[in-house]
Amino acid sequence: MTKDRYIAVMNSYGHNASVQHCGFVVDPVCPWLGATPDGLVYDPEELSYGVLEVKCPHSLKDSEPEEAKKRKFSLVFGENGEPQLDRDHEYYAQVLGQMALTGCLWGDFVVCSEKWIGIERIWFDRNEWEDTRKKLDAFFFEQILPHLARR
Repeated sequence: MTKDRYIAVMNSYGHNASVQHCGFVVDPVCPWLGATPDGLVYDPEELSYGVLEVKCPHSLKDSEPEEAKKRKFSLVFGENGEPQLDRDHEYYAQVLGQMALTGCLWGDFVVCSEKWIGIERIWFDRNEWEDTRKKLDAFFFEQILPHLARR
């Protein structure tokens, strides 16, 4: 249902978007990294596919955008009042990783309640991804792998 709302909103803005199912994606070079986007988006306005990540938190279920501003879920609100994903929030790293592992150059981050939907198109940032990947690699090799080796 949320994907249908997303498509309807995108189409109302002139993007003839469609969403395809996407399963678990594993990095072939770093197989300890994986991602599960909520979908792959085809938008003829763009040169490539994008990823779709949707968050419909129960805490915002019946909320208006003003309530989401107060709760500071994972969003910051720009001068125009549009919600944007906080670049310091873990969801940003999630979307960045999804883009990196799928090879997509952009992703649409969607937050919704029953009463509103916010969509932000996020562009892949290779430098941000390299910083994030180093942290993920360190966590895997310094924490996870030693823990598994002790078992």
